[in-house]
Amino acid sequence: MNVNFGPAILIVFIMLLLIIFCTFFASRLAQLKNRSKAWGLLGFFFTIPGLIIVCFLRSKRNDGMQTNPIAYAVSKLPSPSRKTIGLLIGLAAAAVLTIIAYDNIPVMIQNYKYSKQVLSTTDTDYEQPRIIEAKLTNVFSGSDSTYALTDNGDIYCWGRQLTPPIDDKMRGIIYKNALKAMSTQNRLFVLTNKNELLVYEKPEALSENAESTEIDIQESEFKLIDENVVDFSVSETTVGYIKGNGKLYMCGDGSYGQLGTYDREARNKPEAVLGNVKKVVCEATFTLALQESGTAVAFGNSSHGQFGKRETAVTSPSELAKSISDIAAGDDFILLLKEDGTVLACGNNSYGQLGISSESPITEFTEVLNGISSIYAAKGSSFALRENGELYAWGQNNVGQLGSGNADNVLIPELVASDVAAVSTSGLHTVILTKDGKINACGYDNLRQLGKGGPRDKFEAVASVK
Repeated sequence: MNVNFGPAILIVFIMLLLIIFCTFFASRLAQLKNRSKAWGLLGFFFTIPGLIIVCFLRSKRNDGMQTNPIAYAVSKLPSPSRKTIGLLIGLAAAAVLTIIAYDNIPVMIQNYKYSKQVLSTTDTDYEQPRIIEAKLTNVFSGSDSTYALTDNGDIYCWGRQLTPPIDDKMRGIIYKNALKAMSTQNRLFVLTNKNELLVYEKPEALSENAESTEIDIQESEFKLIDENVVDFSVSETTVGYIKGNGKLYMCGDGSYGQLGTYDREARNKPEAVLGNVKKVVCEATFTLALQESGTAVAFGNSSHGQFGKRETAVTSPSELAKSISDIAAGDDFILLLKEDGTVLACGNNSYGQLGISSESPITEFTEVLNGISSIYAAKGSSFALRENGELYAWGQNNVGQLGSGNADNVLIPELVASDVAAVSTSGLHTVILTKDGKINACGYDNLRQLGKGGPRDKFEAVASVK
């Protein structure tokens, strides 16, 4: 795995340039005020604030008396020379570049954190999506990956692939006879049409995660987790799945109580924790579940008030609300969809992901939108789909993952697409399946998970039925 140091190098270069210019001009200005060149150290240690301090130092005349600092400095300035002009231009350029860098540091850090440059440019890792000769029924977005499911159970993948294609004659297909796929950085999970939950782990991850508290996998091949599974969800640290009898099984890290096992112990073998469940959403530090009765429950970390309660951690299933038809969650926030189509939100709101026209967190479930049929969320982004195919988005949008046409965070739900049949988001890129059978994508594209060879801030078609 290679690391892209480009953003860090750029920032370091700009800061060094700024330090050099601020030190030089602070020292020169101190001399013009008949003071020691040592005042230039303020420019060295504090850059622009240090230079400003030197500017307002009172000047000393030859007789030792002090005078107006600015007037005296101006009187001592020599006629402008090419060197002086060049240095002034250089300082201005450094200041502009610094402002630009500071403005883009959050995006740079985000991109750096989630970037992965692949030197061995295999056909699988940078594969453009091909025309799919079957009816598309669903889409899934994983970590740096996009998956498309056909009506015959074939799963196509583009972007980062954890597994090789199953057959050279079926390029892009990573599994057949499947119902669903999800992936983390090192693992690919597949639910087969025989209701078997399988996991594949990258070979290099085996040695790296030898002490892992996640699911117990010892070989780099698809391994059976359990049978009679009807749905599942995964995070980087936990796995949750529902069996045909409605029981929810959990395993992985339990340090926040996110396994619902009444303690904070890890489990490397799945353990039943709740019954009568029809949907589960796993996040790194908490778990959200929806029961057949319409009751939404959660367990794990609630430090941002995402459970609507004061407790910072809940180690057992805790009821959130009744009469709920759908659930979704991202980093430290929760969305609930009431049976009447009303979207409720609660928790962290640093990107506007709660859709309440501000970035203030809330610890009570608050109405956001009406007339919605399904909801989706990941990291700091939120989506809501109407029955007529209108897709609304709000929240974090630093890499264009909302499809709004820019990279600005959205505080109020905004219409971003129409005629949408299915949605999936990883938080950094989003894919949708339109009603006419096309896959559209937007957001981050470090491994061509958008299928377009570059990031997009609006939804663009990348694959469709032949």
